[in-house]
Amino acid sequence: MKKNVVKALSLLTSILLIVVITACGNENSSNSGSDSSSDDSATGGKVSITLMEKYSDPVEKLPLDYALAELKEEFPNVEVRIEPMPRDSGQKLKVLAASGNLPDIFHLEGAQAEVFYKSGSLLQLDEYVADTELESKMKPQAFESLKGTDGHIYYLRTENSDNGLLFINKDLFAQNNVKIPGNYDELLEAVKVFHSKDILPMAIFAKEKWPGLTFFDMFLSREVPTGYKALVDGSISANDPLVLKAAQKELELVNSGLISKSAFTTSYDDAFALFSSGKAAMLPNGSWVTKDMYDKMGDSVDFLLPSVFADGEKAETTKVNAVGGGGSYVGIGVSANTKNKEVTAKFAAALALKLNEGFTVKNGAPTTILKENPVYEGTLDPLSQKKNDYVETIETMSIFDWEFTDIKVKTAVGDATEKLLGGFVTVEEFIKQLEKAVETK
Repeated sequence: MKKNVVKALSLLTSILLIVVITACGNENSSNSGSDSSSDDSATGGKVSITLMEKYSDPVEKLPLDYALAELKEEFPNVEVRIEPMPRDSGQKLKVLAASGNLPDIFHLEGAQAEVFYKSGSLLQLDEYVADTELESKMKPQAFESLKGTDGHIYYLRTENSDNGLLFINKDLFAQNNVKIPGNYDELLEAVKVFHSKDILPMAIFAKEKWPGLTFFDMFLSREVPTGYKALVDGSISANDPLVLKAAQKELELVNSGLISKSAFTTSYDDAFALFSSGKAAMLPNGSWVTKDMYDKMGDSVDFLLPSVFADGEKAETTKVNAVGGGGSYVGIGVSANTKNKEVTAKFAAALALKLNEGFTVKNGAPTTILKENPVYEGTLDPLSQKKNDYVETIETMSIFDWEFTDIKVKTAVGDATEKLLGGFVTVEEFIKQLEKAVETK
């Protein structure tokens, strides 16, 4: 009797087990080959997204923290892990792209977008952002700037167009009775005086290549309004007398003791420490650091326009010629290998909008991307107001390092300007290298 009961129970258990296995198999087969994001949206499961973005100082952190906080309600199931973007001119991204291990969403600049989408590293975003608020909230020209040469969207703008400036430590000028320069001759004199007093005339974080490249453009764009842009598109040749004049001026400053011998191993933090502590009189950088500069140094910091690199009266007439900001733009891209394509792409679109908003709300930078200008939550400091007023006067723009659309040209130009900044070449040798660099496209 007991044996019959045991057999019956055993048979029943086997039947139930077969039913369960069959049901599970059918469920798995119905989902096979589908995007994992559909599973997450159906079950309400968490979606983990790795975000590699600039996150080193308040100018970068405040807008990103604001954006992520704003998106929590809209994307309650998305968990974001931030990986700070290294200041290495995109070298780590290249390695990650080559190995197929890019983060889900990552910081992307100008020429990289073109290279990455052509190599298949970037997710094409057209279908994913079509039903988001992206186009309706962006200025038409800003939305058009998202499209690559093939007419498709591969990246999303997150930052305004910024420009290069020369920041000065006003206290250091006053303490040493040095006139704040208004043109090239006065700048040269200031460099000579500071050098004679064993004060570093200019700190520059040449450990990164873009500062040196941008510095030369401050000279070039005094002679040719659109600077590098004109050089790259062939409007002016590398051996033009105007390019030669720009190079001669920079080399003259370098030979007068402009930078330190350790400039090429100096990071931004090191350069800023020299500048803010009164050990260096000047520091070239982008306008995006204006608020952070004032927050840390107050009224002791000011900036000069690139027009200070022009001769005499030309300094006044070239104030409208800005350095950088006139090429391709800064934004974020989505890896083609991300597991949750739809969720990640739509989150990226929302993140781009909120980051743009955050730069105004947190940093006081007026938007050049959104149709409606967000309200700055604080009171604009005088230096930021001066920067905003300057932006309104700009008529022409050159291009930053990351706005070069050809990586080979960008690298070759960067190498040439690095040698000029270090005083490692003659002007004639520099012109030859620059000519060869432009011809590499």
